Formats: sequence, C-alpha cells, structure tokens
Amino acid sequence: MNPEREARGEKLAANVVVIGGGGAGLVAAVAAAEKGARVTVLEARRVPGGNAVNAIGLFAVIGDKGTDINAQRDDYFKKTMGYAHWRINARVVRALINKSGDLVPWLEAKGLKPERTDFFGPVHASVVLRCGTIPEGIGYEVAKAMVKTCEELGVRFLYRTRAKKLIVGREGRVTGVMAVAKGKELIVDAGSVIIATGGFVGNQRLLKKFLPPYHDDDDIFLGGLPHKGDGLLMATEIGAATEIIAAPEMSVNRFPWSSCLFIIIKHPGTIWVNKNGERFTDESVHEAANSQYRQPGKTSYTLIDEKIKEAIFQSDLSPIDDTILKANMTLDVIEEKIRQSIRKEGLFVGSSPWQTIAEKDLHFQADRGRVKISSSWEEIAQWMGADPVALKGTIDKYNAACSQGHDDIFAKDRKYLLPLRTPPYYAIRCYLNLMVTHGGIKINHNMEVLDKRDSPIPGLYAAGVEAASADLETYNPGLPAHGYGFAVNSGRIAGESAAEFASGKQDKY
Repeated sequence: MNPEREARGEKLAANVVVIGGGGAGLVAAVAAAEKGARVTVLEARRVPGGNAVNAIGLFAVIGDKGTDINAQRDDYFKKTMGYAHWRINARVVRALINKSGDLVPWLEAKGLKPERTDFFGPVHASVVLRCGTIPEGIGYEVAKAMVKTCEELGVRFLYRTRAKKLIVGREGRVTGVMAVAKGKELIVDAGSVIIATGGFVGNQRLLKKFLPPYHDDDDIFLGGLPHKGDGLLMATEIGAATEIIAAPEMSVNRFPWSSCLFIIIKHPGTIWVNKNGERFTDESVHEAANSQYRQPGKTSYTLIDEKIKEAIFQSDLSPIDDTILKANMTLDVIEEKIRQSIRKEGLFVGSSPWQTIAEKDLHFQADRGRVKISSSWEEIAQWMGADPVALKGTIDKYNAACSQGHDDIFAKDRKYLLPLRTPPYYAIRCYLNLMVTHGGIKINHNMEVLDKRDSPIPGLYAAGVEAASADLETYNPGLPAHGYGFAVNSGRIAGESAAEFASGKQDKY
C-alpha cells in the first residue's frame, strides 16, 4: 500500500464520508460502496490501515461442522454479556456476533483465505481467524485487500486530510465534514458520515476522563498509534452521548527495547513488584494489566534469579509467544534504515536462538539502566528506589510460599511458584502497554450515533474502537481477537446502514 492521493482544497461531495482509513473505516468504505454509494475516505495519515495492520487474529463466530451455529452464537453472546455484567448494549453485541457469521465468504470474495487458528488456545480455535504469515498477518492482509477493493469500487481516498468538524443541517441531520489538508480547509458534503478514527490513546485529557486513574507522568508505553479521539470530540460537539467509561486494551509489563525479553518478563514463574517493592497480582492471570494500572506510576518490575531464567530458556514457547517472537525477529520486512536505528536503541536481532539474544539483551540493557543484575537484593532495591527491607520481605515471603506450595496472598497456581534463591538476580523495569481504547461514542445496533436522549443523530454512524460495543472498563480476554473482529463487523454494519440512509432506504427500528 503506497497511496499518494491527497486533498486539494476544493469542495467535494459524496454519498458517504468515512472519517478514518483504519480497520473499521476501510471495511465500512467497502460495505457502503458495495451498496452503490459514492464513498470518500478522509485519512489523517499518509497511508491507510491504522492499528489494524498489527492484528494477528480476527474473532468470528462462524460455526463448526455438525454444530448448531445459533447455539454457538448464543454461547458467545452470553459470555460477552456476563463478563460485562450486562452493563453494555446487548443489541449491539448481538448484532456484531451475528454479523460475523458470514464474514469468511465476505473476505473470500475479496481474495483472502482466512483460516482457523489455535494460537490463542485450542478452546478458541473455532472463533479466531488468521491468514497470511506473521508479521503480515490477518490485519495487514485484510487492510491490503480492502484498499484494493475500494479502488475497484471507485472509493476516493484523501490522505493527510484530518477531519475537524461535522456539518449539521436542518433537523439535526449530519450533512458533511469540514477537514483540513496542508493547512487548507476542505468541505465534503455527504448523505451520511461514518466515524472510524481509532480511539484516543494519544489524548491525555480523554484518558483522564474515561480511564481513571490516569496521570501525566505514568509509566505507559503507547503500543498503538497515538490517535487523539478526533471522532469522539467531533461527535460530542454536536450533542452525541458517550458511555460513562471506556475500556483500555492493554498488556502488562511492556519492554520495548528488546525483541524477545517479553518471554521472560511475562512468564508466570516470575514475580512482579511495584515501585515500593511489593507484589501486586497473581503473575499468571490474564487480567494482570488491571492490577498494574492501579500501581504507583503504573510501574512494574519483573524479578527472576539465574535458575528461573535458565528454566524459562529451556521451556517450550506457547503458540502465541512463538508467533509474536517470529514477528519481532523477522528482518526482511523492515527497511534497512529502520534496522539501523533499532540496533542503535539496543534491539539485538538476527538468526541466533532467542535465548542467546535474550541473554545479550539483559546485559546490554543493564548497561543502559533499564535492567539491574546483582547478587544483592539491597542493591536492586536501591536501583528501583524501593525500601530494601520491604523488597527483601517480599522476596522472603514469596520464597516461603514456594516452599509451602501455597501462595496465601494471591493464590497463584503452585506449578508457577518458583523461589528466587540462585544469584545473580535480575530486575527488569517494565511499562504498561496501552495499545488502544475501546468505547466512548454511544451507538445502537445499526451503528447509529445516539444523542443524549438515546435518539439517533440522523446521518451519523460510528464503527471500530471509538464506538462503545463489547467492552466496559476491561477488555474481555475470553473473546480473543474480538477487538479487531468487532471493528471489522461494526464497519460492515455501519457502511451498509450509512449507504441505505444516504439513499433514503434505511429501515427505522
């Protein structure tokens, strides 16, 4: 994908305007164009795809041979609603799950070959799709296919064009978008508008509002594009309602300077402590990121000893760790200038076994103050800025739990209770990895944006992570890859609904 077209400053018109050319926006553009709409996509960046190009899985309830597809949809619907304690919009969730049923043939018609995968675990093999190879996984492949299909359908792309304001006509109907390209104002008249701007991880004010407690100096690594919440801000400016809280899609213990230390850092046999030297979670649970979010500065330190390190080196990788590792260590898709800058930052890459690279990384990063290697817990505590007595107490209590085979604080699975008694000891400073936010704009099952009376704002739709759908406060790990899956299917629903509205054919519910 190497688009060059840009906005030229003239006044334009379209049946449907899509704001954002990421995972949901591209799909919405295709879906609307397939309904016969003339579609224009406004994309603030130079290229389309957004965060979706990094997706390695896509959630879809497509049914198993010999099983009742309705029963399977019902099961995942109930799981989704139960996880959120029925505080999310049930009709929206049901619409997204049902829409995924014909996703495979829809993608196949675009030249893709999605297949089931078990790298999120065998239990999820019936609902997670992938295609292609890593790092060009399903997100990249779908984005590429959507751009190609858009071109075939005559969709117009305006790159480096940032939407600034929704234009509202008589009776509150959205009739267009005001955007800026190269400092020049651009007006695009529209029959309907779809917001698909990718969340707000790059907007600290919105993070404080929707994801408390958030502070400016928190140790957070932005693992996704720093979107500013443009769609959310434009929608609320004209009276759109919002959900009371959003859900962050985040992961615990991010260490961005190494291709493979994540295998050590996130291993359940390690222990994690905060700035005060205290354990704060069961290190083997999927939702540990929530625990890290509560810690001072959201900082975490992964602690291991030499014996645990060697045990991790000798253990088998999980399918998903193996997938991520291959993606991180693949060089032929990285431009030479990027490779050189990565080397300067201390990321060891090459054909060596990951254990060899990890060993080098530990010492290399120790020289740069990001890792501490010592035979003294007191020295490690001083490096962390923690009370040495507190850290030593944490280690002693944990080692006692390992000897007893019972963690009486967090009830960690005893098979992961590995004592830290063999120096040298290692402490790795980690960040909370905030990839994307989910939610904000209140919608209904047609992806129509709602006002503060819960009535649809005529002509305005939202899709993707900026629309409130399946997550509230916490991203649901029981539905792996549903963030991208729901982005795709909300894009399909929004595109079809917006095209029908623009043509005057939309049914009223």
